[in-house]
Amino acid sequence: FRSDYFSDTPVYPPNLFRRRFRMSRNLFLRIQHEVEAYESYFIQKRDNAQKWGLSSLQKITAALRMLAYGVTADFMDEYVRIGESTVMKSLKKFVKAVVDIFSNE
Repeated sequence: FRSDYFSDTPVYPPNLFRRRFRMSRNLFLRIQHEVEAYESYFIQKRDNAQKWGLSSLQKITAALRMLAYGVTADFMDEYVRIGESTVMKSLKKFVKAVVDIFSNE
């Protein structure tokens, strides 16, 4: 997932990113940066076993796909590898953050 769209040399070109995410990669990364700075929930952390948790890319992608395509939370299980309850929490926190950060724009 990360190497497909978000590495320095992504697998897919910008036009496919735009089709998949309905925005440019630069806009997505700007939103990600602002949301991470606003809401610590989106910062990737280690759990008690020192394993990395979900990345902000996974949480934000799940939220955006639900908004853009109207898919259900359980649809994200295989694509983004994120559980339904986490998708719902991510969606709520993402929407609040985006409204608070960007409402003046």
